[in-house]
Amino acid sequence: MLKVAMITPGYLPVPAVNGGAVEVLIEDLLQGNEKEKKCKIDCYTVSNDRLKDYKFNNTSIIQLNIKKTTQIVNKIVNILYKTFKVKKWRTSFSRELIKEMKGKKYDYVVVHNNLMAYRDIYEKTENKDNLVYVLHNNINEDDVNHVLIAKLIGKTAKKMLAVSDYTRRQFNRISKSDNTEVFYNCVDLDQYNLNISKEDIQKERTELGLKPDDFVFMFSGRIDIYKGILELVKAFKKIDNKNIKLLIVGKSWFDSNDTEDEYTNVLLKESQDISEKVIFTGFVNPKDMPKMYKMADCLVVPSVWEEPFGVVALEGMASGLPLIVTNSGGLPEVVDDR
Repeated sequence: MLKVAMITPGYLPVPAVNGGAVEVLIEDLLQGNEKEKKCKIDCYTVSNDRLKDYKFNNTSIIQLNIKKTTQIVNKIVNILYKTFKVKKWRTSFSRELIKEMKGKKYDYVVVHNNLMAYRDIYEKTENKDNLVYVLHNNINEDDVNHVLIAKLIGKTAKKMLAVSDYTRRQFNRISKSDNTEVFYNCVDLDQYNLNISKEDIQKERTELGLKPDDFVFMFSGRIDIYKGILELVKAFKKIDNKNIKLLIVGKSWFDSNDTEDEYTNVLLKESQDISEKVIFTGFVNPKDMPKMYKMADCLVVPSVWEEPFGVVALEGMASGLPLIVTNSGGLPEVVDDR
């Protein structure tokens, strides 16, 4: 069996007990390997008490406990870097990761959307010629560190995998490398093709305050300025039909304990005049999302940035929903106009 290190983005745990599109995809890869039995995987992730409930035969979940002292030291070092204009940045996750990986050699090290981790693994471990980078987001061209590491990946990675042709082309332009391939995201069709009776669906809808004759538009995802939810709410205010409802599923940072943030407050204020037509569900566990999609009549993906891919669009199509999406980034590769 191949020995593989799977490096997560370092913000949310894997398995995806707190949600997160990339984290859900990584968990799917781990579950797929349980069936195929082709690799022995060490999955490096931030710690979470709920991870102890997950057992794998072919994957070891290595939880990195980010110490307070590490956070303080990193903060001071980053201030010094900025003061002396050093083109570098440190993260606490990456520092703990390097400590854990010291002395370990893998057939492949697969880094998901974590530029700092890639740089540190390359510079400070024995794994220099077996690195694979999976790019789930666009490279921030305004951040010199991101650009420098993108160029490093272009020169040193065994392969760079992009989740859409759009992100691949953007990376190639920045890194001056063409050692890249598109590795599209996917969903489990069986997971979303639920056999639920109309009566059971309406029972679930009733709990959300939805009537049988309501037509429900749905937004699903992280609540932030780039996802276009504010623009969606403003457009929705122009619809003069009491039976058309908007279901907003998600929150600003997945399953965090924070109940308020500035952008969410703006959304709540904007929707006050039509509060009877707009329903905010908050965070919904990824395992419950297939049932949530069944309560909607149409999925809207109103992204106002260049969406790298748009897994939510796949989920909506797998659930049998018609979609309204913006013509941005990789979304046209996911959804056509038929």
